[in-house]
Amino acid sequence: MDKFLLFSILLVFIGAFFSSVLQQRRKDRVLKDLDGFQVIARLKKKDVWGCFRSYPNAIELIFSRPYRNRREKTLTSYIMFSDMMKTIEVIFRFHDELSPKNQQRRLKEVQRVAHPDIMHRTGRMTRNFLVAFQEAIGESIGILLTRAQKSMPMKGDEKRMQKLGTGSVSFADNMAYEAVLENYIAHRVVVEMRMDDDSIVEYEGYLKEYSADWMSIVGCQLNEESQLPLRDANRLMLQRVLDFHLQLGLSDKNPQQVIFRLQLTNKGDKTISLCQIQDDNGYQHQIGSKLAPDESITIELTDLPEESLTEIDRSQLPLSLPLIAPERAATDTQSGPRDDVDSDIEEQNPLCPALPNVTLVYYSTRAVDVYVPRSRGLIRHGGEYVGKEHKWNAAQESLSE
Repeated sequence: MDKFLLFSILLVFIGAFFSSVLQQRRKDRVLKDLDGFQVIARLKKKDVWGCFRSYPNAIELIFSRPYRNRREKTLTSYIMFSDMMKTIEVIFRFHDELSPKNQQRRLKEVQRVAHPDIMHRTGRMTRNFLVAFQEAIGESIGILLTRAQKSMPMKGDEKRMQKLGTGSVSFADNMAYEAVLENYIAHRVVVEMRMDDDSIVEYEGYLKEYSADWMSIVGCQLNEESQLPLRDANRLMLQRVLDFHLQLGLSDKNPQQVIFRLQLTNKGDKTISLCQIQDDNGYQHQIGSKLAPDESITIELTDLPEESLTEIDRSQLPLSLPLIAPERAATDTQSGPRDDVDSDIEEQNPLCPALPNVTLVYYSTRAVDVYVPRSRGLIRHGGEYVGKEHKWNAAQESLSE
């Protein structure tokens, strides 16, 4: 076989292999930063909480404990491929659900974006150059390869070589370069999202990163209703603002009646409005109390429906379970040191006893990082002046009004 033909086939094969490997290993540069963090993915009809894991064409939310659905199937994670990811409205990473290890990881990410070193700055400039000129670069490489094999006897090699040249920089397809967004990296912006009912939701924070499909806004303040499943002991121990002490027992008058006592302590610096405890079948226990910082409240439920108690093993009652953030539990004489709840889902303790399937509904202001699909939201406003020519002077502004 002609050596030029062999060289052509080898080039095409190497190019195709290289492009295929990159396609298989490439993750979205925004979403990959969430790996190992507990997040909430808000879909059209429900919220899904779990430990985030990204793939080139999918994401997975790993639950902190196995669940059984209504069809009696055991569920350990929620997987969304590319098509289903289009149903995601927003992804939240709440600061008060981060372990100390993940708090440090997040802080490093933010500092790297706000104060990049020479290596990261050079890498970003190179990537932006390739993204901005990938088509021209691909065509140039294709032309060079075509000229290098003019003496080859096979027809049609020119098109094949041009395709190879274009594919050699196709790894940038998932990336994006937009000058206005580059200008606002690590600066305050306002993201506008139009919901299905035509209402508008805005998030204000610092632009951390963007890609062709996603953007991340960190340091937002979210003031809305939150729902916390009380049957998930591992998730309760991840709470940095609320401490829980759960007690389960049987009534003295009726040995079949389960009494659920819940003690809450506010360890944050903001008042929390406790709304109600509910289940999926219509049960509601109204609370209607405000919990100030360092205050505690005890709630006793004696009328839980049987549907919420199906997993309870009455032979293990009475039960007392302090569920406290590990860094505070180290000084708690009742629970002792705890370091088994961290960023990796495998390190969490799966041996907690079953708890009632009810949810605490409360209202508070929470710090959160927001990950928004670019198909649903856009950066509508800058939140601060950027550039040396626009130095913000709050005193002068207030005087001019």
